[in-house]
Amino acid sequence: MDLEVTAQDGTTHKKELTLSDKPGDQTIPTGYSNVRKVRLVLRSAVGLLPGRHLALAEVEFFQRG
Repeated sequence: MDLEVTAQDGTTHKKELTLSDKPGDQTIPTGYSNVRKVRLVLRSAVGLLPGRHLALAEVEFFQRG
């Protein structure tokens, strides 16, 4: 999966991520500030058969404290 982050000033940061094929939390620290937009691009999936669709159940973002 690719993570594309756009900051308030318009700069874009890209990061390639690999997710585990297992249930449960998968925390990915990013360290970006002043984020305006986040785009997740799913490239491929394990065991995806014809006629089936890829889905993400939940994505949660946290602000640094």
